[in-house]
Amino acid sequence: MFDNTPYVPYVFAAGRGLRDRETFSLLLSIAGLLGAEVVATRGAAEDGLLDADRIIGMSGKRICTDLYVSFGVSGSNFHTAGIKGNPYIIAVNTDPHCRMFELADECLCEDVRTALQRLASRLDRSPMNNPPDSLEDMIRLLRDGLTPACESRHTTPVNFPGLSRKSRFATIDTTQKLHVGEFHNLISREGHEQ
Repeated sequence: MFDNTPYVPYVFAAGRGLRDRETFSLLLSIAGLLGAEVVATRGAAEDGLLDADRIIGMSGKRICTDLYVSFGVSGSNFHTAGIKGNPYIIAVNTDPHCRMFELADECLCEDVRTALQRLASRLDRSPMNNPPDSLEDMIRLLRDGLTPACESRHTTPVNFPGLSRKSRFATIDTTQKLHVGEFHNLISREGHEQ
């Protein structure tokens, strides 16, 4: 049992595929609007996008989440070892053969900046007062926002994660639920205690 693994409902992960601060700023803005916590791969932290205390994986922290959205994350074992629970995964990457696509429930093979700009544009056109209330609503919003216009029409019912879904990650007790911002406070405290 991983008693010190924090639970955060929605996580946006920044990988090396973000490439620049402008794209990263866009990711931070969208994450803030949607109530998602932003974490990083070791490579993204080494590139200076986020502090090392935000690294998820073998060389960082573990996190449990319901929704993990990766932007430019290759999906190496060193990073995915830090993902606990059985999250619904959406992956955006330019490499159609990246490991993250093998793990993801939904994939978008596209430049991260292009996908984030499209999502930001669609969010601007339909302003929200609050983040979506449910995991299903958040997934639907991200799917519709990230998908190019010609592919955004759904002809079949949307399938959402449930108990029958195969678990790809170790399960843990999620009683230590954190809200946006509390994850940062938790890891800041841990850094000072060491």
